[in-house]
Amino acid sequence: MRKHLTISLLFFLLLAILPVGCKGAVEEHNTYQVYYLNREESRILPMPVTIPEAVESTVETLLAKLQEAPSYLEYKAPIQSFECLSYEKQGETLNLNFSESYRKLPPTNEVLIRAAIVYTMIQIPGIEHVVFQIGGEVLFDSLGNTVGVMNASTFLDSTDSNMTDYEEGKLVLYFANVEGTGLVKVNRELRYNANISLDKLVVEQLIAGPTDKNVHGEYTKAFPIINPTTKIVSVTTKDGIRYVTVSQEFMNQNYHVSTDVALSGIVNSLAELPNINKVQFLVEGDSKLNYQEKYFLSTIFERNLDLPIESE
Repeated sequence: MRKHLTISLLFFLLLAILPVGCKGAVEEHNTYQVYYLNREESRILPMPVTIPEAVESTVETLLAKLQEAPSYLEYKAPIQSFECLSYEKQGETLNLNFSESYRKLPPTNEVLIRAAIVYTMIQIPGIEHVVFQIGGEVLFDSLGNTVGVMNASTFLDSTDSNMTDYEEGKLVLYFANVEGTGLVKVNRELRYNANISLDKLVVEQLIAGPTDKNVHGEYTKAFPIINPTTKIVSVTTKDGIRYVTVSQEFMNQNYHVSTDVALSGIVNSLAELPNINKVQFLVEGDSKLNYQEKYFLSTIFERNLDLPIESE
């Protein structure tokens, strides 16, 4: 009797220390680094996440993480204005097919976004390479080259501190005169992020406008030529032409500036950069619009030396 009692007590003690039911079993997790953009969109930063081994698709789970707003305010999700339509794993290569809106990404941002996605995905066991498609077609870079197969070595180390290095330089910009009938040549010295293209920097500075104002906030000599609410979609170069793609606000000219002055100010400013003096404008990808009822944006514009030009 004593022997049976001892065995029974041991049995109940064993039950007491064991987990109850399946929910008490230890769930295995894997840790991945999900890469996000920093707030300035000048580099990418990793954030660790744990994913249960039992998830049906690690690819889908990580893609979802790349779309979520990170908990750190200084981080930005790389997948925002576009979406992943499908994916397929072929051997050690992961094919990701994104929506057409991916093409609207500014070139400098696009490279960082691509790096963030690739760095995140190649951590998955069995995936060594990543290929991007857009609407089922191959991805081309801003120079018109096929991007092709990517891995970590494809990119300049986007997490390196060099991505936030700054340079000092001088730009030659053309604004309108106060009457809006001619151009004013302005030499602007500034400190800028070394990761930004000079083409885009020129357009950014033109949107920012002149800096010469009197105590009443009025422009004294140089006058703005672009609606300040205009957003840059991209500035790219192909076949000897700079393509400037901007938001719809560009069409709303809220300054008393002639059409020739406004467009020539942009073209002449970009023509001060080396090699290329031809420019075409697009509004959110559309070049068939009529700007101020005078010029179709499909026109290829060149430097205009016929307008009166004065120096600041």
